[in-house]
Amino acid sequence: MAADDPKWTDEMSVELYLKSQGGKHYSAVKLNVMVGSEKPKTGFSFCSFLNPSGSRNLEYDPLQDVVPSARPRPTQTVPQP
Repeated sequence: MAADDPKWTDEMSVELYLKSQGGKHYSAVKLNVMVGSEKPKTGFSFCSFLNPSGSRNLEYDPLQDVVPSARPRPTQTVPQP
């Protein structure tokens, strides 16, 4: 993009949809590049979703959240009468 372009921006986002493993896996990738950073290197962020089931559905499902517990809970034994 030319520096004098009226639509010039210091941030650019690209979204890609990929099919890999012979069509067995579908994924979505979003890359965001920020060139207006004061830091010596260009900043960027990367977000991706992969569905290994073979389905093209890449919508987030909060029911599939996995939160590991800090440690296993001890099993309680119930006294037998």
